[in-house]
This record gives sequence, structure tokens and C-alpha cells, in this order.
Amino acid sequence: MIKSEMLCELNDCLDEEYVSLKEGSIKDFQYLSNRKYNILESLADDELFQIPSDPDIFPKLIRNHTLAVSALRGMKGAIDRFDAVKKVALGLQTYSASGSHNSVGIRSASKMSKTA
Repeated sequence: MIKSEMLCELNDCLDEEYVSLKEGSIKDFQYLSNRKYNILESLADDELFQIPSDPDIFPKLIRNHTLAVSALRGMKGAIDRFDAVKKVALGLQTYSASGSHNSVGIRSASKMSKTA
């Protein structure tokens, strides 16, 4: 494949990767990231080629990288919040006057009862 075709393919790949990031499609993003990597590897074989010299490609690389980092931070935050909720759902953490740690488990009832 010649360099101009590879640049067109990279440009298309970056546009598709951007859409997958915006839509939250992890599978598509993974596939497109691998495809982008392979194209960049092929381009890197040409010693004269430099990504920053291409005015269309470099801004898209930066844009997608920034968006991917932001998405990863968002996913990590969601996972951390889920873990906190899960920890609370499993039991309560208490401390005695002397500072020792106690855990009070929460049972899940198999049926609901009404007590007056």
C-alpha cells in the first residue's frame, strides 16, 4: 500500500475511532485502536514520514487520545462508585470507643414481613 493510501486509511480510522469513543462502543474502539496502531507501524517503516507534519492527522490523533483518556477516567470513576455502593450493601463498618473495627453484615431476607 502506498503512503497516500495509508494516510487516507489512517484518517478514516481516526474518524471512526472518534465516533466509537463518542458512542461508548468499547469493542469498536478496541478494533479501531489496533487498526490505527498497525497503520502507524507501517508508516513508521518509512524513515521520512513524520505524523506531526501532516495537518489533518496529528490533530485527530491528539483529539482521540484526549477523549480516550477522559473516557477511561470516567469508567474508572464509575467502577469506584459501584465498588463503594457494593461495599455499603454488603454490610456496615463500625468502630468501638477504643477504635477497633467491627463489621455488621446485612442479610437479605427471602421474604418481606410486616411488623407492627
